[in-house]
Amino acid sequence: RAFFGDANLPQARWLDAFSEIGTAHPQVPVLDSFPEQSDHRRLRVFWMGHLLARLFQERPDLVVMPAAFRAAWESQPVNPEAWINAAQSELGAVAHALDETERKLDSQGETIFAAYDMLDRIGLTRPDIRGRCIGALLALWLSLSQRYRRLRAKIFLRDDLLDAGELGFADASKLRGYSAALEWDVASLYRLVVRHFAEASPELRAWLGRVKGGPTLDEH
Repeated sequence: RAFFGDANLPQARWLDAFSEIGTAHPQVPVLDSFPEQSDHRRLRVFWMGHLLARLFQERPDLVVMPAAFRAAWESQPVNPEAWINAAQSELGAVAHALDETERKLDSQGETIFAAYDMLDRIGLTRPDIRGRCIGALLALWLSLSQRYRRLRAKIFLRDDLLDAGELGFADASKLRGYSAALEWDVASLYRLVVRHFAEASPELRAWLGRVKGGPTLDEH
């Protein structure tokens, strides 16, 4: 809203819910081995627990983590094996904490987009592992999309990873209705770069506002 100067846009923040950037997430080799000992339900609990933990890390003002789960998670945040049993035993409390986060966001008129990227790095040599791990994440958010309006997911996937036959859960075919293709031309990429620069530089942003009628990015 602040960047575009449009009060009609939602007051939104982005949350890095999974990527290989930084040290907030389990390393990909860990996730390559974790699904081998985990069924679909356990994998969904992992994604629920990791989402709640990331929300707590970024917005402790919004999130109250169940005590046993928090203690186990804080011992080894990026090792699912260290806290998955606590998350499973307190699954109702984990789900309640996510519901409470949704209610607080709604009361504040705020939206959080949980972004998942680089998922294709999981199971590079084990498509079955990748499919199970990604399938559990998509199944979770397919159900949460009916429940939440302020807590939303943006999941970036290669098109071939949306194959319903590989994901292996009921209603996987519905995912196509929730997806949109991202296609970038050169001009769009330049605009994205300038937008990032402008977000970090008030001076550049002010200059862009003054030269709205000036040369387009294509002419540079």
